[in-house]
Amino acid sequence: MVFVFHVNDMHGSLDGYPKIAWLIKQYQATNANVMVVSAGDGFSGNPYVDQYTPPGYPMIDVMYQSGFRLSAIGNHEFDYGQAELNARMSQTSMRWISANITVSGGVLQQPVATFATNFPGGMELVFLGLTERNSQGIPSTHPDKVLGLTFSDPITVASGFAALPRQNRAVIGLTHIGAGTDNSLATSCSWLDVILGGHSHSVIEGGSGVSGTPLIAQTGTKLAYLGVVRLRFVNGQVTEKSSTLVPVAGIAGEDSAVRTLVDGYMTNPFMDAQIATLSVTLSGQSLLGSFMTDGQRHVTGAVAAFQNNGGIRVSSLPAGPLSRKQIFELDPFGNELVTYMMTLSQLQALCAARSDLQVSGIKINKSYSPYRLTDYAGTELGSGPHKVALSTYLASTTSFSFESGPVYAGMTTADALIQYAIDTATIGTPEAQPRIGSW
Repeated sequence: MVFVFHVNDMHGSLDGYPKIAWLIKQYQATNANVMVVSAGDGFSGNPYVDQYTPPGYPMIDVMYQSGFRLSAIGNHEFDYGQAELNARMSQTSMRWISANITVSGGVLQQPVATFATNFPGGMELVFLGLTERNSQGIPSTHPDKVLGLTFSDPITVASGFAALPRQNRAVIGLTHIGAGTDNSLATSCSWLDVILGGHSHSVIEGGSGVSGTPLIAQTGTKLAYLGVVRLRFVNGQVTEKSSTLVPVAGIAGEDSAVRTLVDGYMTNPFMDAQIATLSVTLSGQSLLGSFMTDGQRHVTGAVAAFQNNGGIRVSSLPAGPLSRKQIFELDPFGNELVTYMMTLSQLQALCAARSDLQVSGIKINKSYSPYRLTDYAGTELGSGPHKVALSTYLASTTSFSFESGPVYAGMTTADALIQYAIDTATIGTPEAQPRIGSW
């Protein structure tokens, strides 16, 4: 029997690794046929990981010490930039794979497509790595972070590896492409034995696999579960395959060395220090987005500021002390803050350009065409130009026109929010609530 342990979409979570390491060692004590892998997105979400110097290092250190030896490359592996990803990959013996990334003008080291490992008795596992790409043909990260890289269709690329299956070998897709695309992959590449996926944060146990059909499993996000795949070989063929999910919180023991390592990384008085007080709980994208954009306006003097919903990474901030850690959890991506000068018509067009934006500084009445824009007192905005603030990510992923810009604020959007919190000291409900019309 071969055991493959897997996780995905950890997003900086460290606290579950002592339990995972303990359970893996219980298996390794009695079985040499154990492999531990990740389906990607180890970074972005925990300030103790993302704001560490160098960024992301605590994650790869803890993973390796917990027994992980292989990872797919997920979209958030690019959040620190290609040079930082190169550096993290070089700092660990853990391997990273992706078959559908081609480096043309980027600085990323060309990933290998597959990874093979052999076990006593002649059994072999071959892992095929695949990375997500969105409708723009790149992973869901800041477009500037993947310049010079080409991301081919993962299913088309995987189909070119149909010669991988052979005697004494199981072929496993280690994918970060989402559950829906994993299902399509299983249909197109039925020669795969197993697909261990990520990206969609799905909880898919897999159960008992059917011969001739790939078993698909995924463990949710942030180490809620540890996946365990069991493969039995008879006469060189995989005759049994099954998958279960183990709730990490329910694992009985902890590895003391990994616990000490995690506790060291999770101790940061500067990050934990109170920088302001929230007099109310801020819950939901509208309130949190307004809070974030209030920070952008505070440091830039902009008339209006915009935030995309996908960049709002917590569901609420409770009333009471507010720390830097909470700010970085809310806004973990390190996007720079920029301003543009826009005429009224250009600002109206930006407001109408996408449906996933939050805004502060102005109110928007969508019952007019073009939209009627006013300040909070109800006075209509003049012809401009007006200073508008937003992140470089939003600027790179939105089509809009402007009179001049960008002007860089010299800080990230999270840094701006921290400065706003410190300067304001006690923060109540953002003034932008409620808005006119629907946004």
